[in-house]
Amino acid sequence: MSSLSEERKNEIRQSEDYKTEKEILSPLFLTIANPRFEQSTDSSLILEGYGTSTRISWHPKLLDFRQNCRELIDKWEDAQKVSKILRGLKTANYESSEYESMSKMLSYLGLVESLGVAISDMTLILLIANGKEVHTRSPMTKHVTKARQLDEIDLIYKIDFLKDEGLDFGKFIDRDVRNHVAHLRFTIQEDGRIVKRDGSPIDINAAITKFWTGLDTFILALEDIGFLTWFKELQEQ
Repeated sequence: MSSLSEERKNEIRQSEDYKTEKEILSPLFLTIANPRFEQSTDSSLILEGYGTSTRISWHPKLLDFRQNCRELIDKWEDAQKVSKILRGLKTANYESSEYESMSKMLSYLGLVESLGVAISDMTLILLIANGKEVHTRSPMTKHVTKARQLDEIDLIYKIDFLKDEGLDFGKFIDRDVRNHVAHLRFTIQEDGRIVKRDGSPIDINAAITKFWTGLDTFILALEDIGFLTWFKELQEQ
């Protein structure tokens, strides 16, 4: 569950990003996780307490969804461990401003590739369970049905796919900064300033702040629709 204070949660709930994300995510999750009550004439299927002609049924993809979420449990737990360590680096004593700036750059990449990937994969599995088609690209195109297959897909493709579904991860994952760090296309000045090869600056502090703001917003939306509670119960089974 989210570690945010109630005051911070209430603040986030007023944001347009939160409202948009919750509006999209809620029906996706409830369609899969909630039972459906249908009229029935078969007395063997009667659900006691819901009337003499009501039966309960579940979404046909619920079992696949549960299994895919189980496959994501380790990735989510590892991502949380990594993020905790990376957050702890803020309190470390660095030999110079250059060292501190490099630590921030590598921390940003670690956050994106751990929590960013884990959250995007959770969301993609939710969309897949609701009939959205996700495909790998190489060495040959394959229709994704299993969570582990998402490892074959580049994060940028995932971000683009999610944006098409109304979930703009690009608002908190800066693909330009991520790519510059991943390919070491930057230099660090003696005073700690970070610049791209073309001389333009990289504000890594702003990128990290934007990441946490966006991630906290998305995680709170998942918490408020009941997904994180459901996911936690799945972890404990």
